[in-house]
Amino acid sequence: MTQNEHIKQKLQTYPQDLFESYLENLLQAMPGPFSYIVGYGSCLSQTTQSDTSVPDFYVVVHDYKTFYSSWKAKQLNRHLPPNIYHFYADDVILKYCVISRDDLLAQVQIDAPDVYHMGRFSKRIALVYKHDEDALEHLLNIHTTAMRSAFTLSHRLLGPSADLDQAIEKTLALSYIGDVRIEADDKVKKIYSAEKQYYQEVYAPLLEEWNDQDPRQEKDEKLSFWIRKSRIRARMRWIKNVITASSWIDYMLFKIERTKGIKLEVTERQKKFWFISIWPILWKFQRDKIIK
Repeated sequence: MTQNEHIKQKLQTYPQDLFESYLENLLQAMPGPFSYIVGYGSCLSQTTQSDTSVPDFYVVVHDYKTFYSSWKAKQLNRHLPPNIYHFYADDVILKYCVISRDDLLAQVQIDAPDVYHMGRFSKRIALVYKHDEDALEHLLNIHTTAMRSAFTLSHRLLGPSADLDQAIEKTLALSYIGDVRIEADDKVKKIYSAEKQYYQEVYAPLLEEWNDQDPRQEKDEKLSFWIRKSRIRARMRWIKNVITASSWIDYMLFKIERTKGIKLEVTERQKKFWFISIWPILWKFQRDKIIK
């Protein structure tokens, strides 16, 4: 089995019963035609799956003009893609992102404007629904390009690795270095341990290739600016999410409780006037390094 055949097999291997239990609700939320749907998150592995785990999705579309009926949604997805939305299934809030095939391909290249998509698609993902016959080939290209880009940039940013384990953890960590989010402190180690064999098979050739290059392998200090810019763009996406994701407050409360074990009691009045009440909470989270 070739490397690409192995990756293709992995892209089609996932807990189908779990994902399909939510897919029907997601498909009902679609306003127009799309190409394929990607599933991701802790649900993909029994190692990282918990009682509160729910899948997240990417809806990959041909173009925003045919997918959306809303002029506002079309315009928003042209800036800082993806648009993020929520949908309900059995009183659970789930998240899905919308991005076009062309935008997604551009966003995983080594010259991508930020780390958001590159980081997500360099980790374990699955093709959970498709309309287009070439969906698997397209996702394979996205996945392998993202992995190569993330590996290269993480090593240019952080310097050489002592071994394969360190190289993979650096690559997986890039997603969190260049983003602003609420995650568990041991997130990278959990992600790696959940799919260790897969990551080693995929990233070993990239490490070998990297070690065959210039042995000095000095850090690229210019990338620190790219990381700062990436984190600024992440914060700007939060603002956009307020417009697109109708249940974003409830989702964030669920996310905080699931990842940090902190249950916040927020009144309906505080939700209504979130632009006032949210600042003390954000300040506390920043101070306690809950948001990183």
